[in-house]
Amino acid sequence: MEQPDELKKAIKKRDEFLQHHPNIRLYQKEIDRALSCTTNPSERMSIIMKLLTKKNNELCEVVNEFYILFHGLSEEERTEKIKLEEDFVGEIEWSK
Repeated sequence: MEQPDELKKAIKKRDEFLQHHPNIRLYQKEIDRALSCTTNPSERMSIIMKLLTKKNNELCEVVNEFYILFHGLSEEERTEKIKLEEDFVGEIEWSK
């Protein structure tokens, strides 16, 4: 069965994005694996929402851990930590 043009374009755009951001290929594989069990659009959306919720919860846990650690630092240590984070973030190539 041939894919519609819109789907072909979307897949091509996704593949180009993954080439520029190889660090998230594992997440895409996880999504593909989870979606491979169904073709029903509503079930696929449900699976995607579950995956997004899971990743969001993981991120919240990391942010909470950071918050606890960060507030345990002295004012001087916090200032230094913020400076290090700003330097690191400045080195990241953000997508447009």
